[in-house]
Amino acid sequence: MYMKQIIRKILKEDNRHRYYDILLGKANENLWSYNFNPIKTYAMSDEDINHFERVSISKFKELEGLDYNVNDYPISAGSYDFDFKIDTIKSDSEFKDINGYMDIYIYYVLGKGYMDDMDGETFTLNDALDNSQYGWEVSNEVSDIVASIVRYLVPETKLTTMSINATLV
Repeated sequence: MYMKQIIRKILKEDNRHRYYDILLGKANENLWSYNFNPIKTYAMSDEDINHFERVSISKFKELEGLDYNVNDYPISAGSYDFDFKIDTIKSDSEFKDINGYMDIYIYYVLGKGYMDDMDGETFTLNDALDNSQYGWEVSNEVSDIVASIVRYLVPETKLTTMSINATLV
């Protein structure tokens, strides 16, 4: 009887890993779709969500201290071209908000960067950020681009309830 229980446990674990691989494949296929909700679509359990949160948090640590350029990733960066380095990524995995969401905070440092305005004029990113009329908008767009790159690099986040927030330091 004991041997049957061990075999069932092994088969269940093996099936769980295959299930996780299938979910991750679906997340990769729908990485940029805001309508894709795998948690509801595949009736993911809290155990499944927690697994992908743990995987995501461990992968976040690998991103810290590395240099990135927006043109190296298949994301929509508009008229922006810039380098950045992820300084730190923080999360409080023990506490979620009332809706079950976990906030992830990405702190990044900008390197060289440029942007084109609607008239086609090129500005350094620092000059655009310092502009009193639209600097706040540039800051928000750059932060959204950084968060998109992190989502691309860690697609497991699509299978979680994580909210990714990027902040320039």
